[in-house]
Amino acid sequence: IEDDHTYRPGQKVTESWDRYPLHPAGDLSLLGASDPIPTILPATRAGNILTVTQLFPFSDNQAGHTGYLNSTDSGSWEVDQNGVVVAEGDVRKSSVWQAKLGPKPSTVQLTLDTARTGGGFELSTRSQTVWTWQSAFVGKPATMPKNWACPVSLGGSTPNRHCAVEPLLTLNYAVAGLALDGSVAPGLQTLGISVGHVQLANTAKISGVSVQVSYDDGATW
Repeated sequence: IEDDHTYRPGQKVTESWDRYPLHPAGDLSLLGASDPIPTILPATRAGNILTVTQLFPFSDNQAGHTGYLNSTDSGSWEVDQNGVVVAEGDVRKSSVWQAKLGPKPSTVQLTLDTARTGGGFELSTRSQTVWTWQSAFVGKPATMPKNWACPVSLGGSTPNRHCAVEPLLTLNYAVAGLALDGSVAPGLQTLGISVGHVQLANTAKISGVSVQVSYDDGATW
């Protein structure tokens, strides 16, 4: 799917759908405060409840593009607090994942394992993504800006703005000369990586990034 955005008269735009490598990406707003539909960001906390939603496992590398699960996709999620599992589940059973955390500042880890099968999926068929960050109790004074919303809790029906965004990192990849089928010309390859945070998050400075490559399906790197 693609997020709402505006065009200027005479503007020429290129859309790059499903360009590899595919990877998890959360929802975002390209229009910000002028977006007519409130945006729900992928990880928020209200009180002691962490809610993860709008996190799409097989998304491409253009801002505003997110990829829903297909019928052949599968996967699991898990939330740990200070190294202890507090919640886990199947990604196909619900698009809203919730965990009750302790109120003290702690280290929270979200692990997402996903896989897909089928003749149309030749690349980016499985991934494991792990986010680790510091989190603490979020009281009711926390309020999202206008035209942003907190996710509806399981069993609830009324959205509100009393939550805070958790600082998940985001990744985008750019493989030089990548064709629509995922192939590149022989020779030296170039991979560009950009690292950021989900929108509205209180962000820390990104100090570095490292890359490992395997040519034998993960036996060595």
